[in-house]
Amino acid sequence: MATMYIANSTKQHHEFVYRLPEQTKIYSITIPYGEQRELLHKDLSSDLIDYILNQHKGDTSEYMVEAKTIDRSKGFVGLIYSFDKPVDAELIANTIYENDGELDLLAKKYREDTTVATEKMLEDSGTPATNVSSEIVQEVKNGVNENDAIAQGTTVAKRAYNKK
Repeated sequence: MATMYIANSTKQHHEFVYRLPEQTKIYSITIPYGEQRELLHKDLSSDLIDYILNQHKGDTSEYMVEAKTIDRSKGFVGLIYSFDKPVDAELIANTIYENDGELDLLAKKYREDTTVATEKMLEDSGTPATNVSSEIVQEVKNGVNENDAIAQGTTVAKRAYNKK
């Protein structure tokens, strides 16, 4: 029997919703960003814990990670859970920091994919392009650290080859 703690390592509030077996009631806990909450139900059996965790398995199993295994996880971690003791505050803070890097890499990949897709769309429309470029520049406004601004360019270049 265990008590379960859920920590939110995202930068937005998370509504943790779950059901218990053979019940129609939905339980919901609001977890502010950077904080954690104890589940409403105490003394959870391993079967109930598995039942709750299985409700939160999605496309990526790394979205919700147990605190004692988080060092081995890769990618974005949205929720951290722990049994019988709260998640360490330093672990939550470090995970939020690591998530920033993961999200930056993912955003860069999306921008590159967009440039490639634009080139393909132009080619499919009958407007072949030898070079397609995209440039993303974030305007720095008051209250934004200039070092946090984004400036990225991506070019898709095609070379013409003569077949002989």
